[in-house]
Amino acid sequence: MHTALQSEVANAEGLNRAQRRLLGRKSSMQDLLRRSGSTWGRKRSDYGMMPVSDELIQNRIMERFMKGQCSDAEFEATLGAWLSDPAEYSRIVYDYADKPNIIEEFFGKPTSQIEAAVAKVQGIVADLRGLNEEILKARQNLRSLGMDNRKAKSLTKQVELPDVDFQGITEKLEKVFGEGRAGHFTHYMRRVMVPDHGFKRSDVMDLFQMCYAYDCDLYRCDKAMGNMFRDFAPFDGKLVSRFGDLPDRVDELTS
Repeated sequence: MHTALQSEVANAEGLNRAQRRLLGRKSSMQDLLRRSGSTWGRKRSDYGMMPVSDELIQNRIMERFMKGQCSDAEFEATLGAWLSDPAEYSRIVYDYADKPNIIEEFFGKPTSQIEAAVAKVQGIVADLRGLNEEILKARQNLRSLGMDNRKAKSLTKQVELPDVDFQGITEKLEKVFGEGRAGHFTHYMRRVMVPDHGFKRSDVMDLFQMCYAYDCDLYRCDKAMGNMFRDFAPFDGKLVSRFGDLPDRVDELTS
């Protein structure tokens, strides 16, 4: 943030070298903002289309940070707690529900890229399956013409399906989401690579939220995700796919 302010000062007209040097200091910037009585950050409209929670507005964390009235540690802890809190995540989605699709705006392009990649892989798998079926038919025809079974097999070898390095993908994702928190992404990929399983755009945001499931005693999800991860060991016994089952599951844990 200070770097951005320095850039603005550097581009400002009518300032001499001493003034630029003075305003370029972090403490000088903070003093200027305090003296000016700036109230930026107290209204949701100050943030434009950037998603922001009521808590960040009410405690004036951005304003206080820019004025030097809170420490870097407090600023980072507040933002970190907000970004990692699933309740805040859901609240923001609902707060912006009456505006242009906030999820589509920020995640629409990567979601479309994932959707296209999944469709491409599913198409390849379907084509190879179809080819193998034709190869089996050719093998049967050779046998019916009296060819030795071993010879028929050697002439009609099936094509192997693509071998994906899921472990390598998991390791790359763990660099983003943290160690031990990315296995569900590759589990999902294994399932949707098969043409029998469909991909839904909403699954992408569900997968992001499921990063929290590793730390939960219980995790509420829809029926489709419950079925998708019923055999995923880290989520064993945690998923609740029916809202009506939640009270009984909580009672089981607390009794």
